[in-house]
Amino acid sequence: MFNRANFKELLVWHQSIGFVTEMYRITETFPKAEIYRLVSQIRRAVISIPSHIAEENSRISKPAYLQFLKISRGSCRSRNTISNFKKPQIFKRR
Repeated sequence: MFNRANFKELLVWHQSIGFVTEMYRITETFPKAEIYRLVSQIRRAVISIPSHIAEENSRISKPAYLQFLKISRGSCRSRNTISNFKKPQIFKRR
């Protein structure tokens, strides 16, 4: 077993919680038509980041811990891709 801090003591976990809060605030500005599509997908992606950090912190081995860190990084990239869809031309009123 390797030494690690409680996940609530990790700076990255605190930053990810702030990121979730910010993304929830931003997605509140999306059109209501997107609530069950784009907004839902963005929110699921960002909430998985601190969730994976907390889960991975309970891993016994360093390789398993590092794998979950990679999954969290993947969730960040997923959110970045999804955010590209928040372009004004997509949300123009008809």
